[in-house]
Amino acid sequence: MESLRDKMTRALEAAFLGAEMSLVDQFGDGVHWRVVIKAREFQGMSLLEQHRSVYAALGTEISSQIHALSIETHELPSN
Repeated sequence: MESLRDKMTRALEAAFLGAEMSLVDQFGDGVHWRVVIKAREFQGMSLLEQHRSVYAALGTEISSQIHALSIETHELPSN
């Protein structure tokens, strides 16, 4: 059975190709997560749009398994 961390990683990697990211289970309980993601896709987006795109990438199935999600986003420069 695939872990929640693996599902989250797979979903975010599919949505943000070439992104640098870290996922941390903040309290070891599997429901409080911190995501730090640096992606080119964030260029030109407001902070709110960046965070919405992370939630959209995770989808409702994954999001419904998370109690709290702390998101930190950064733009990666274009090559």
